[in-house]
Formats: sequence, structure tokens, C-alpha cells
Amino acid sequence: MNTIGEKIKIARESAGLSQRELAEMCEFEAGQGRIGNYERGVRSPSVQDLQIIAKAVSRSMSWFFDEDSNGLITDIALMRHVIEMILEVEQEEGCKFTPTQKARMAIALYNDSIRRHRSATDLHMNDLLPILEAVN
Repeated sequence: MNTIGEKIKIARESAGLSQRELAEMCEFEAGQGRIGNYERGVRSPSVQDLQIIAKAVSRSMSWFFDEDSNGLITDIALMRHVIEMILEVEQEEGCKFTPTQKARMAIALYNDSIRRHRSATDLHMNDLLPILEAVN
């Protein structure tokens, strides 16, 4: 199983980029060190940073999470809350997401929350916004 950091390295190398080049494309102020920290697992990228990296290396956000979820949902309350948030946004904002979009958003937000050791009570609508932007 590859971590997010390992996936960033795989995507960067597949794109033929150095850490410095990727950092410049992403306009990260900390530069090469920031990418290196992500790749080594010293830091976890935020959803926003991962979205920027994904765009720079021409990968979908879901690609970074495909193996990480392993099909296992260990925090049912968290996943239920994530799904409720997505459905609430869909209803209140008049958005229509496909089942695939909903599933990808749910997996991305769930995995991000698990990595950051956040529970359902720690999760807010603002956490969903970057993922919504990535889907649209």
C-alpha cells in the first residue's frame, strides 16, 4: 500500500519533474523542502495542496486515495457524517453530483480526516469546499 507521500513521488517522477520543479509549478513558497517533506511523510499535504499537486502532475485527486482506503471504513460515524455533508451541499446549493463524484468526494474527505485524526465532530463544511472545487 502506498502512502499519499509515496503517491506524490510516483506522480512527480512519472511527470519527469524534480522536487524543485514541482514546487515551482505549484507556487509553494517553501519550495523543494515542502515536496520532500510530503514524499517522506514528515508532513501531510492539506486537501488544497494535494489538489494543486494533482493538477501539476496531471492526476485526479482520487488517484492519490485509491489504494489508501483499501475498501475499509473504520469510522462509521465519520463516513456517515461525510455523506450527510455531501448530500446537504447537494440539496442546499442545488448541485447535482453523479454517484461516482459523490463516492470520490466521500473517500477523499474521509481519508483526509483519518490522516489528520479528525472525528465526525471535528469536520465542518469548510473541509468539503476544496474537494467540491476539485470535482467541478
